[in-house]
Amino acid sequence: MSAFDNLSNYVPVPEAGCWLWLGGWSTKGYGKARLPGRKTVGAHRLFYAQFVGDPGELHVCHKCDTPACVNPDHLFLGTNADNAADRARKGRNNHAGEKNGRAVLSIADVRSIRESSDPQRVLARRFGVSRRNVRDIQARRTWTFVA
Repeated sequence: MSAFDNLSNYVPVPEAGCWLWLGGWSTKGYGKARLPGRKTVGAHRLFYAQFVGDPGELHVCHKCDTPACVNPDHLFLGTNADNAADRARKGRNNHAGEKNGRAVLSIADVRSIRESSDPQRVLARRFGVSRRNVRDIQARRTWTFVA
């Protein structure tokens, strides 16, 4: 069985131009395929390799931001930094700010900290964070996306 035996396992979506993978999916919605030898790879990597070329160690990223899309025209190569920058540019950093499951502060809290003239120790106690955290927020070293 070839790694590319299931390359017809998708459905085109004419309105978006995406080709949606019909095989297995990861928990994040990316298509996945099992290769001979039981190795699982991203379906989008398989399509990129078959229709464009071997991606090597690079990430295969989505222009369309549809994780299940395997259309080679919607894929591009990038480093981990390129992929992270693309995700941030498109506002898809699910781990930033309030979206981080361990976040103590809300965006409103961050704005209050920045607008307050209270001492850092008072703000830290009020919001249940460290003085360093307050200092970094005020210096815009953290929560940089909050206006």
